[in-house]
Amino acid sequence: MDGGAPQGYASAALAGGDLWSAYYNQAGLAQIKGVSAGVFYNNAFMIPELGTGGAVVAVPLGKQVLAGSIRSFGYSLYNEGKYSLAYARILGENVRVGVQFNAQTVRIGEGYGRKSVFTVEGGLSYDAGKHVTLSAHVYNPNQARLHTYEDERLPALLRAGARYTFSEKLFLEADVWKPVNHDPQLRIGTEYWIHELIALRAGVSTGAFQSYFGAGVKLGKFELDISSAYHSVLGFSPQLALAYHGK
Repeated sequence: MDGGAPQGYASAALAGGDLWSAYYNQAGLAQIKGVSAGVFYNNAFMIPELGTGGAVVAVPLGKQVLAGSIRSFGYSLYNEGKYSLAYARILGENVRVGVQFNAQTVRIGEGYGRKSVFTVEGGLSYDAGKHVTLSAHVYNPNQARLHTYEDERLPALLRAGARYTFSEKLFLEADVWKPVNHDPQLRIGTEYWIHELIALRAGVSTGAFQSYFGAGVKLGKFELDISSAYHSVLGFSPQLALAYHGK
């Protein structure tokens, strides 16, 4: 599960433009104006062994942005790690592009070993009008191989979406996620700043249907985000995130 504030609106974040774009669509990093950083922790279904944590730092250099991020899932007997370096830039007035290179690891405890592979991902974001942003992203198009046994590979993921921004306070976004060899998923989310310091978020996703909700509070250049997914059978997946936006 990817991290940061977007979980509150079902991770429908392909058109986003802040440091959390490192986890969703690296093209959005190009909109960052100042050095930014963030950390998050998610506890899927409130099971400690299914915890996911991560951190990201983004540094703008003119029309270009460099970002580094890490993400870790699991516990001592099974762990997945992802260590990433991203590059994003603005092309013209309405187009942003980004690419990210990842070193990913899978480790199984009690001497079963560790495997490392390299993956790539990238995307673009296009302002189709004053209120509409279109976006697309691809992860691991070459389906990096984990093991020759049964040709085990990391799956590829294709994503596309559209965001309608009503104002600086409110947007609605719908994204389609298509994992290779699995049915597509639809994610719909919204964010509304009820006050310049407080945001409310909500969303839904199909597949294994889940609902999402969350809130954000600005504390100067810092932002504290609390959110959760909810599955009718498996329960809640709470998350806490803290970000510094150096705008």
